[in-house]
Amino acid sequence: MIRRFSAAVLAALLLVSGPATAQEPQPLRIAASFAVTSLDPSSLHYWTPDYGASELLMRFGPDGAYHPWLLESLDPQGDTRWVATLQPDIRFQNGNPLDAQALQRVFARQVDVLPAAASSLPEGTTIAVTGPLELTIDSPVPFPGLPGILAQEELFPVYDAASVEAMDGDWTQMLDSGVHTGPYRLVDLTDSAMTLTRNPDYWQGEPALPGVTVSFVSNAQARILAVQNGEIDIALLPPVAAREVVESMPGVHFNGETPSTGGFLLLPNTRVAPFDDPALRRALVLGIDYRELAEDVFGGAYREATGLYNPDFPFAVQNQGFDPDAAAALLDAEGWALGADGLRHRDGEALALTLLIYPAQPDLVPLSAALQHQLGRLGIDVAVLSVDSISDATQSDTGWGAALWSTSTLNWGRPEGFLQSYVVGGGRMNYGGYGNAEVDALTEDFLTASEERRTAILARLQDILVVEDPYAITLVYDTGRVVVNDAYRDFQAGFGGHHVTWQTAPSAP
Repeated sequence: MIRRFSAAVLAALLLVSGPATAQEPQPLRIAASFAVTSLDPSSLHYWTPDYGASELLMRFGPDGAYHPWLLESLDPQGDTRWVATLQPDIRFQNGNPLDAQALQRVFARQVDVLPAAASSLPEGTTIAVTGPLELTIDSPVPFPGLPGILAQEELFPVYDAASVEAMDGDWTQMLDSGVHTGPYRLVDLTDSAMTLTRNPDYWQGEPALPGVTVSFVSNAQARILAVQNGEIDIALLPPVAAREVVESMPGVHFNGETPSTGGFLLLPNTRVAPFDDPALRRALVLGIDYRELAEDVFGGAYREATGLYNPDFPFAVQNQGFDPDAAAALLDAEGWALGADGLRHRDGEALALTLLIYPAQPDLVPLSAALQHQLGRLGIDVAVLSVDSISDATQSDTGWGAALWSTSTLNWGRPEGFLQSYVVGGGRMNYGGYGNAEVDALTEDFLTASEERRTAILARLQDILVVEDPYAITLVYDTGRVVVNDAYRDFQAGFGGHHVTWQTAPSAP
């Protein structure tokens, strides 16, 4: 279903660093923008797979395919049965074995304590131990999405469920408990940092580093300065606007080649006029110069958007492009006439749009300014409003016209996650009030459809969401980027945010 990335790109992505030097390296120091705020292993905000503490059963890779991680294999047996086999000889950091019994207990606990995990499995699904390292998963309906669910870190993270249950909710006991399988053991978590040490008994071999420290630094400039000052080795999520400054700093590098399934989206408010009209939303699609955004505004740090999905994936329909004449014709046909003031008017009302952005994503500032200029050329008066919480603002106030979001339409390779949350009527993040009965039905059908049928469904969904009844307008495709010092000059951001592996080490001298 998903085409491979080129061999050259794949090789570059997998080469997170050169071989370790003969001398023992120092612990890796990372500055992250978002904090790990909970020690609850089932928490939605538990991101320790990113830093080498925990691992997943499956991994969505930069080649666009799912690969076994803690599993040795995940084999379909017909439409409604999967057989999952664990890698042999894996132990949790506390020495307890990860076998089929232990894994079944993880599934049971996640389904019990996390509604999102429970709802990700078709009702009536059973998970049985059928061998020392084997689970058989039976569902009452076809379940083609299982590999993606097992690669999604907030649904079924792998941990020693028996030890976690014994903690009885006292998550302070999680520190140095060794309930994970990763190359680095979580030993400390404060409001400002997370500390991990080497797991000497790691199942794939001895980790290259003695440890990892992740500091939580919300300010992007402070993260970059920490690298420049020698306090940090790697700063995550630097704003693209900082690239030129970073590249002028001796011994500091801006690396940004990792492909991504995410990007920046414009989601119109379909609940109020005039953007309740699909023709006006289609004019927005046609009136945006996507090449200009990617190349001129962001200097190529983002990729030009050609549709809802990144074109690296074969189901991506490239039906989105800049056509200002067609956009103007649509507005003319809807009675929005261009006035002497350069704005369009109908019945004495100017065509205006309040565009919401949020400060946690600094790249939204130049992006919104560019959109303001581009849509202004079309005769749309765009006012940009920055709000602390865009979720709160879009729910509490109906006066906005569109909102910019940094998100993924294909998280962990799963289209259904975005569709169910952002697009389907009543979705938990469908703040624009979008409703389309065919989209809802197709999304529901997608969950149990065959591989061939899923591809056809996605093609139809893209036709609706971009052309017929537009809603999700992808502006640019993101790329993973980091700021690093000389010691980690070859380091690239981890695909899917998984930055630290057991082989991560300083670059060769």
